[in-house]
Amino acid sequence: MHFAYLAAFGCAAAYGVASVLQDVSARKGQGGDHLDARGLVKVATDVPYLGGLGLDGVGWALSLVALQTLPLFAVQAISASSIAVTVLLAAIVLGSRPTKRQLLAMGVLALGL
Repeated sequence: MHFAYLAAFGCAAAYGVASVLQDVSARKGQGGDHLDARGLVKVATDVPYLGGLGLDGVGWALSLVALQTLPLFAVQAISASSIAVTVLLAAIVLGSRPTKRQLLAMGVLALGL
């Protein structure tokens, strides 16, 4: 059972890191107010973006591992904590400051878990 909880929290971590990696690539690929096919290809072939996609796959696989033992509602609740991972990691990597509302939401999420 402990391994299932580790897998569920690993899933949350993988999803959170993946979101930040994909955002790093998207920010590099911003070309203005219009959609550009070349810009889309550039982002889609960027190493951090591909790493983020890979981590999304790892997170999904870890959620399947957790679901072998834990009930669905527990795995969903734990994987939802990836939002907190994303906010905290974005503050470190991207230099964005979490708002009071985001910090309050993370606190409520932690209490819920």
